[in-house]
Amino acid sequence: PNKILLCNQGALGDVFLTTCMIPSLKKTFPDCHLGILVAPPSLPAVKDCPGIDEIHLLVPWFHPLDSKWKKISRRLQRKIPILEYDWVVCTFPFYRGVGSSLRKIPHRICFETLGDRIYFNHVIPWQTGYIAKQYAHLLEELGVEDPKLDCPWELSHETKDYVLFHIGSADATKEFSIPFWQDLYDAYQAEGRTVHFTGSGKRQEELIQQIALPEENFCNRLTFFEFLQKVAMAEHIISVDTVTVHVAAMLKKRYFALFQKERDVPLWFPNTEEGACIL
Repeated sequence: PNKILLCNQGALGDVFLTTCMIPSLKKTFPDCHLGILVAPPSLPAVKDCPGIDEIHLLVPWFHPLDSKWKKISRRLQRKIPILEYDWVVCTFPFYRGVGSSLRKIPHRICFETLGDRIYFNHVIPWQTGYIAKQYAHLLEELGVEDPKLDCPWELSHETKDYVLFHIGSADATKEFSIPFWQDLYDAYQAEGRTVHFTGSGKRQEELIQQIALPEENFCNRLTFFEFLQKVAMAEHIISVDTVTVHVAAMLKKRYFALFQKERDVPLWFPNTEEGACIL
């Protein structure tokens, strides 16, 4: 293929994992023009990302919690970009709302779990397990012989003397209580350990301010690249189920992933030897 489009309208963690397909794609197709289509909130994960030649933004019209009329209104108002590619690989396994926008692309790959899979002509069986491991099957369908995922950003892996806490999520039901984090923070402080906090958004910053000193709070202070670097240099990471867990696993860092819902573990816990799942 001369032009390949990666597509994922999920959250930041989903999009980060999608970018980890780039090194394998560029190795197999070094002269290929590589584009990516994401929802606007996930732009930080792809802006300035090595290996991406073109970025397309498209607001998803479908969300299962929206009312019928909100879905219709959003679908009518959105502007669909002109996408001229040979292949498109849709890495998000759920919902629907993007397939009809891609139907003019000759080769269209998706998982069989995708809501609008009828618009795709290469439908890949879904296997139970961590989502990033399923991406290898998408790469195989494209002809990648060694379908490995790897972080596309060049980072320093010099370990610094701090532990990283990521206590917030875009989905508040994934979060643990402030007293839980305060007790954990106090335990590390008692051992003389340095703790840094990452996060994004006003609400997460307010949560962190209840625990951290100003110099420990990096919420809303980092670019996405700086956030990756912060994870890469941490001694270890403790995080709720969010992008931080995926980044830590991809960088082979020691991490502890906190889950509120047991049903989320098989799909979202990386289950690598460096990590531990805490329910």
